[in-house]
Amino acid sequence: MQKLHFEDAWNRTISNEDRIDIKKIFEQTKKDAEDGVTFVPVRTAVNHRNDLLVTTLIHNFQPEETDLTNINIQLFQDNKQIASQHMEESRLRLPAKTSMPWTFIFPKMGDEDKNTPFSLYLGH
Repeated sequence: MQKLHFEDAWNRTISNEDRIDIKKIFEQTKKDAEDGVTFVPVRTAVNHRNDLLVTTLIHNFQPEETDLTNINIQLFQDNKQIASQHMEESRLRLPAKTSMPWTFIFPKMGDEDKNTPFSLYLGH
């Protein structure tokens, strides 16, 4: 059975409204199991440095832990790759059958069209 987990820093700082939104998205998408790792978009924002912030719900549908601590992540819009970056983050280790929200930061990409949905994929 899929569980929703909030990383400690998220648990301390997330607003009640955001927590409710993420729980709703979790409930709507937790049955979309593909026996792998998937990213469900939650929202996008731009910070003061014009970085694009892409908040996602990461689903680990696998029966074992997934280690995303050292990955290449690709950002797509309209089925076209618009960014790719290497990321090292020690907190991105998801236990088996666990989902967790996470925000990926793409530097100086805040001019992208926010009305067109983004998608994220693990790169090679």
